[in-house]
Amino acid sequence: DPFVSQHAVRKMGGMVNTLSGMAYAAALAVLLLSSIWDIRFRRIPNLFTIPAVLAGIVLTGFRQPADLIMVLLSCAMLFSLGLFPIFGNGDLKLIMAVTALCGLYAALVITGIAAAGVVLFQLVRHPAETARSVRDTFFAVIHCQFSKIGTDGKDVPFAPYLLFGFLVVLIIKIILIGGGTL
Repeated sequence: DPFVSQHAVRKMGGMVNTLSGMAYAAALAVLLLSSIWDIRFRRIPNLFTIPAVLAGIVLTGFRQPADLIMVLLSCAMLFSLGLFPIFGNGDLKLIMAVTALCGLYAALVITGIAAAGVVLFQLVRHPAETARSVRDTFFAVIHCQFSKIGTDGKDVPFAPYLLFGFLVVLIIKIILIGGGTL
């Protein structure tokens, strides 16, 4: 019966939209909570990030099973970045949570906006040191000398920048794309 199959497709689409909404609501909650904690204590507890990563993996399995392998590989790669002093481990686990909840492409955009925000903000506050740090990081990455990448003693809470990037992506999804996937 064609009506039954069309009804099943509409019902399934509604469930996927509901799961996506739940995932984005969970991402907003964990980013907001982590931002407050990161500003106040300069750390992000596992209590916030690990359940969000696990919830994101489960939701991805239900709403987009084809993306599950990509999310798992991305999280594994992010976890391995903890060996290098590029980010704090809490920041990496928070990016893992965003990846699991929002998907790889949205997480890349969110993290890119966050990184650009940090660099721009630090350029305003400490222009010479930031320019030198960006240059040194660029050359360390080109020459695969990851141990030379550091923060020059500047402890910057990254979670608020991730929250900002998430809000930008959310606004783009709602206004420009009409809530579609990014």
